[in-house]
Amino acid sequence: MSGIAGKRLKEVWDVPMVHMFHTLGLMKNRIAREGEYEGDYRIKGEREVLRHADKVIAATRAELAQLQWLYEVITDNVVIVPPGVDIARFYPIPKEDAREYIHIELCPRMLLFVGRIEPLKGIDTLIRAIGIMEKTGVLSHHEICLVVIG
Repeated sequence: MSGIAGKRLKEVWDVPMVHMFHTLGLMKNRIAREGEYEGDYRIKGEREVLRHADKVIAATRAELAQLQWLYEVITDNVVIVPPGVDIARFYPIPKEDAREYIHIELCPRMLLFVGRIEPLKGIDTLIRAIGIMEKTGVLSHHEICLVVIG
């Protein structure tokens, strides 16, 4: 809810406000399980931030579409800025070194999921997809390992 603080600072300091959402409450609620729904306070806060932000940053076109569809945002003040990577910190290393670093034994084919373990990230879809590939024989000649880091 950093946007609420940003809105207040915009008012007090009389400065422009730029905001980027990391997970939209209404989007999260579309796939949330019972008891995991985001409350009205958050949704109301997001709408307020959207009304008062001078610019809103969306990471992808899909996120821009979600803002339009779920929050009915006029996109004149929304810009798309894809996430970046610090290549001084994240760079390719040999597979064996990477596996040793995270203590994973060698596996002929590895599916790697890295992220928060929550419904919005779709790990359930990944697991179902592996099951479908197994049942349809796609994996009959390939041993795979699913590694989840979250």
